Amino acid sequence: MARDMDYAGLSDRFVKALRLETAPVTVLFSAKPPDGVQKLAETSMACTMLDLARHEGRTFYTDASNHTCKNGAFYLGIEEPFDGLLSGEANAGIGGSSLVCNPAAFQRLLEGYEIVPQGRVIYLSYAPLAETPFPEKLGGMVAVFFVTPRQSLFLERGINYRTGAPVESLTGPATCSSIMAAPFMTGKPFTTHNCFGFNLFTKVKAGEMMVGIPMHMLPEVIANLEEFQGERPDLAAMLDREEETA
Repeated sequence: MARDMDYAGLSDRFVKALRLETAPVTVLFSAKPPDGVQKLAETSMACTMLDLARHEGRTFYTDASNHTCKNGAFYLGIEEPFDGLLSGEANAGIGGSSLVCNPAAFQRLLEGYEIVPQGRVIYLSYAPLAETPFPEKLGGMVAVFFVTPRQSLFLERGINYRTGAPVESLTGPATCSSIMAAPFMTGKPFTTHNCFGFNLFTKVKAGEMMVGIPMHMLPEVIANLEEFQGERPDLAAMLDREEETA
């Protein structure tokens, strides 16, 4: 019988290798609530729920009733689009939120989003990576990293150390689409410099960016990263260098 990943060990290794300030967070997309996990009692946004796991160490599942950001709930597949979202009127029309200059521009931007189709996902669950209670066989898990650009450079090298394939970036679409929905839908890692809403509503720092990696890739990524750092300790020393100040 296959054993689940050593989530705690993976978390510790990533924190050590990248000098992370906070450990990664697991996000599970599923059609059924995970066994033995409590439903979140309050309402919040999909992005701020990352903070509950990241900073408060909480593990929970949610459904559409927990989500107050209707944009994110649609991108993540747990709610139908609200009136004006797909047309761009809500986010760029007269009286809209002016995220871009007009509805046509938002429609074009929406083409770059990864959006989970309706009916595939009913529940979104969150946990600190080290305390992930979701069996690996469930699938649908994404590890979300909060990193500096320098840490991201090393994490991305762990991803492409053997393949040489560039890591894709999605900046412009909502962060929940870029580093939660996109890895879930494509099975590939993505980076982003975060959307305006993510910067407004979460505890992300100005010097942090995001990386989302499908859970099944983590053992290979950390092994690659550790091997690379062993081969190039001179480069690994960059992670211990204090940022220069003006």
